[in-house]
Amino acid sequence: MKLRIIQSIFTLTTIKFLIFFIFLIYTPTSIFSQNIIELEKLVASDGAEEDEAGTSVSISGNYAVVGAWKEDHDEVGNDSIHNAGAAYIYERNLLGDWVEMAKIVASDREEGDQFGKAVAVEGNIIVVGANLENIDLALENAGATYIFEKDNLGAWIETQKLITSDRAEDDQFGNNVSLSGDYLIIGAPFEDQDTMNMNTKPDAGAAYVFKKGINGLWVEQIKLVAQDREVADLFGIDVSIFDSTIVVGAYKEDIDMSNLDAGAAYIFSRDINDKWTETQKLISSDRAATDFFGFSVGITQCKVVVGAYFEDEDEINNNTLAESGSAYIFEKDDLGTWNEVKKVVAIDRDAGDYFGYDVSIAGNIVFVGAPLEDNDPMGSGFKNSSGSGYVFERDSQGNWMELEKVVASNRGFFHFFGTSVSNSSDHFLVGAPFADIDPLEDDDAGMSYVFQGECFGNMVLYYDSVPPRTFIADTSIVTFEEVNVLDANLTVFQASQYIILNDGFTAKIGSNFLAKIDDCVILPLQSDQVNNATNKDMLIDLSPNNQPFPKLNLKVSPNPNDGEMKIHFDIPDQENFQLHLFHSSGQLIQNIISGQEKGKYVFDFSKKNLMPGIYFLVLKTDSKKTFQKLIITNTTLRF
Repeated sequence: MKLRIIQSIFTLTTIKFLIFFIFLIYTPTSIFSQNIIELEKLVASDGAEEDEAGTSVSISGNYAVVGAWKEDHDEVGNDSIHNAGAAYIYERNLLGDWVEMAKIVASDREEGDQFGKAVAVEGNIIVVGANLENIDLALENAGATYIFEKDNLGAWIETQKLITSDRAEDDQFGNNVSLSGDYLIIGAPFEDQDTMNMNTKPDAGAAYVFKKGINGLWVEQIKLVAQDREVADLFGIDVSIFDSTIVVGAYKEDIDMSNLDAGAAYIFSRDINDKWTETQKLISSDRAATDFFGFSVGITQCKVVVGAYFEDEDEINNNTLAESGSAYIFEKDDLGTWNEVKKVVAIDRDAGDYFGYDVSIAGNIVFVGAPLEDNDPMGSGFKNSSGSGYVFERDSQGNWMELEKVVASNRGFFHFFGTSVSNSSDHFLVGAPFADIDPLEDDDAGMSYVFQGECFGNMVLYYDSVPPRTFIADTSIVTFEEVNVLDANLTVFQASQYIILNDGFTAKIGSNFLAKIDDCVILPLQSDQVNNATNKDMLIDLSPNNQPFPKLNLKVSPNPNDGEMKIHFDIPDQENFQLHLFHSSGQLIQNIISGQEKGKYVFDFSKKNLMPGIYFLVLKTDSKKTFQKLIITNTTLRF
């Protein structure tokens, strides 16, 4: 159970702290430049000591949910019940800010329920697990799961409480949850019986599929167990569903007597008759005892990722570092077989990092948490078990490569950032359940962090105008490959890679334009001219990450910053280039540098008179253009 493992972390981290204590004498400043930047710290409005918010997280579209399994108070901050638990709902507003919209608790909350142990969100539905909920006095820790839906007034309402048909004491139903359309999978890793409620094997584990009926109510459809179930496999420790495929982890599964607790994961598929069947058992190619393969799992279309946070070797099964951790990526071939295609480890792996403690996958992006990792992205700034997250991307040739390491801007000792992770097309949500709201107190209230990266999803460009349709858009759309392009009236164009606003483009004063790929804002444009505003140079680069031409690799560090930064970029060809700084309103702030020599450019840049807010660095050459979002905080203003 993850609770027991989290609580056991302190022995290992204490040892690590003693080993690396000397590094506290001097901590260099990181110069790491990020393509993936921290947008927001999510702190509960009523966060309190030992709430451990961030134990579980989920992000989808405009919603993020954070579980706080040890929170004591109800939704209005009253009626304290020890460790009853809560979850917090955040919504992204039109400005791109993530705002707390609601705190939810169970209608029948009781002491020690741990509501918030698991969370999932999709559309207007949120699912929250309470793995220690007591259905009645005779069924302690049987567990329950709660459904919340957003009503027409924007309120999140509990619509249903789910329990299993064969509920029993200590099943811990609700330990993990996953949602896809009308299907919901819920883990009960300490359940003892098979699908017929017979053949008792303590803690063999189970998972339950619920289906949403035409009346809107969720009904238990089937109980899933492993065909080769055994005592203490803990099948259901983690679960994930995508469309008609489910993956269930069983991290204590014993492949053979020489590989105790090596772990496994199981694939279940739904056929045309709506029947779920175990179709494959996944094990790692380099399996070994106590790898804990299957402690975390994630699935998307034709791809599965499985975490093994106790695994010791690198991607070629060498360089043993105890409990450094790893994750394994499987892909489904044309015959329907799942094949291991890549073992991923951190480039800066170290003993006891617990890489793979949680995993998430969306499209071609895998996100892996390492809550006991100690260093910043440059390998310095040692803070014991501050934690980190790693982003891996699949390129057009099918190769998986580490893209980025992310850490919290306020990283601290024993924050365990990376205990829970979730990602969508271009957003990443990370839980740090032992982060401190008050930096002077060891309060373990917990925080979560939203990061945004380059646009990894489908390329869909939107023009949003404020106010709507107050512009005359004599635009030219240059097409290479087709993608959908929508304006404010949802008129469909065909375009790709480059959208150019040519000579003759006009707009009324105050008109704003946002270019987006999926949910990722590329660049806000604004016109202050009434007649014949020429915006020919406002070219928006929509090129995918695997573009055939060399990247400009524009980066800035640190980000966010206070106006003091280091800028990095590459000019791969001999051609003219310019680097500009824009405010998010579209106002040109400064022409930073221009030239024509190819090479790598790295320099310090200071702009201390900037107001706090969002800016963009835009780098343009004769043939290419890219940008980097920049967040300015707490500058020293000069008037």
